[in-house]
Amino acid sequence: MSLSSIAAIRSAARLLRSGKKDEARRRLARAMEEGSRDHRLVIRLAIASGDHSPLVKAAGEGRAGRAGWIFPAMDRALAGDYSKAGEYAANALDISPENMSARALAGLAGFRRTGDISHLRGHAEALPHAAARIQALILLAVEQAIAGTCPEDSGAEEVEDKTTGPLGRMLDILDDLAIWIYWLISVALNLVINAMNPARRAVYWKVIEGDRLEGLGKDEPAMEQFAMALEMAPGCVEALESMVKHSIRLRRHEQAEEYLARLLAAVGEAGATDPSLLKMRADLAFFQRRHEKALTVYKSLQPQFPLSYIIPYRVGLCLLAGGDVKGAVDKFEKALSQVNPGLLRQRVELCQAVQGG
Repeated sequence: MSLSSIAAIRSAARLLRSGKKDEARRRLARAMEEGSRDHRLVIRLAIASGDHSPLVKAAGEGRAGRAGWIFPAMDRALAGDYSKAGEYAANALDISPENMSARALAGLAGFRRTGDISHLRGHAEALPHAAARIQALILLAVEQAIAGTCPEDSGAEEVEDKTTGPLGRMLDILDDLAIWIYWLISVALNLVINAMNPARRAVYWKVIEGDRLEGLGKDEPAMEQFAMALEMAPGCVEALESMVKHSIRLRRHEQAEEYLARLLAAVGEAGATDPSLLKMRADLAFFQRRHEKALTVYKSLQPQFPLSYIIPYRVGLCLLAGGDVKGAVDKFEKALSQVNPGLLRQRVELCQAVQGG
């Protein structure tokens, strides 16, 4: 790449970030008019202008490098022209058969044309390594397919990204050990802090025991402990929070609403704006399919949870439910750009299960 090409591309990138698209296009076009043959200029100009026809021409003439067909293929996929997207992806694979993004786009085009998830499963190992925008387009297609055949589905569950293999098993053991250590510390603190208040000590003993059972994955026994704590102290915030979370996770929506109302009353107006509490409200609205309400709350929470994958993912689902496909793709891209526990793979596998594959 020549110095003039580098300067043009960097200058155009700065202009695009500041919203000066016309000036960015002029800068790139001028560099090409001055005689630069760098194919990256053609690619950048196509992205900046939204007109991929010169890039298609250059790719067809072998002047756009290995990536020359990828961007037109992605553009056609975004436009819903999966016949052309598949054709361009095939051209990219002819040049570079192992290109992950091209393989993912080829799978997407095949899936969109036929509705057969095997087109994506055939390129499963390529999906996590494709560009995030392409992954987002695949997630959109899969979510729409699942919604069409499994309307009761509420999207992927929120789970932690866990390490697998021997290291993962070792970390699980350490996690369990940490739960017991935390339990012992909490018991000791409860005995000291509430030494002169046996009633309060009894309440928090139930909360501490519930936390331990919750950490070990025993939801129902944990809820029993929290319920007993609430029998002794109906306004116990910690027990109410846990009951709301568990009720939402177990899809007991009426129960969740009841505990949430009690929690809001217990924390008062000042506590009602706590981000964790707001997320509970958003999650409950989401699972009740009150997508507009969930969308409003989730959007307000994004600055407080900048590394969350589940919030932009659920925002995308809310937008999709409201018919905003482009907005959904943008949010899916953000979700897939964050560390996540194989979100796309999970949804592709579910789609396959729904299809009976």
